[in-house]
Amino acid sequence: TLSALLENLNKGRNVHPLPIHPEMKGNDGTNQMAKAKLQAWTEEKDNSGLAASKKRFIATIKRKTTTLKAFVEIDMQNYPAEPPLWSLQNEDGSTGSATFLGEQSGSLSLLRNNSKSNPPLFDAALNRIECHVNEDLDQFVNQNEETTYDWILIHQLADIVSCWDEVMNAGEGNGQRKGGDDLRRLRKGKDRRLVGLGERSPFYHYRQGL
Repeated sequence: TLSALLENLNKGRNVHPLPIHPEMKGNDGTNQMAKAKLQAWTEEKDNSGLAASKKRFIATIKRKTTTLKAFVEIDMQNYPAEPPLWSLQNEDGSTGSATFLGEQSGSLSLLRNNSKSNPPLFDAALNRIECHVNEDLDQFVNQNEETTYDWILIHQLADIVSCWDEVMNAGEGNGQRKGGDDLRRLRKGKDRRLVGLGERSPFYHYRQGL
């Protein structure tokens, strides 16, 4: 199943919406609302620093004129028992984590002009999306349907697309410009949480019923 998923991603261009397991679909069509789309999926040629069983891929996600890079490490032998690990980067070089997968592979230099002595800028919105897809793994499977575990990779990617689309949409609604960590820190309420992250997810209504 992993090979089939990767083959479809390699072939796909502007795939929208991304396919998800039938057992995980909601009935509301929220995944049709997102303006963000997967534009390209490529294998990172430089896999230095990785275990022999691992490969690194880059998903290029486009929303209007804005681009997000999603880097993922996959253990080809132990997937899905060892889930994919994601790291995100905006086109301005800001990232969602201190340890960035693209920096390890050298791809980071293609996306930002900062010198190697400068750490990448931190983006709080990307960090929340990263934590969600890397840690909330039970949100991407139906424990009563074993075959959904094989789909974790595509489910994580689908949620990255929809969550990032929602963050960007909220920023536009608040009249905020593109770029910059502070501009994407969309806040509300006493708990100061990011606005509505996940409500456009293709899994949103499925999850509400759990």
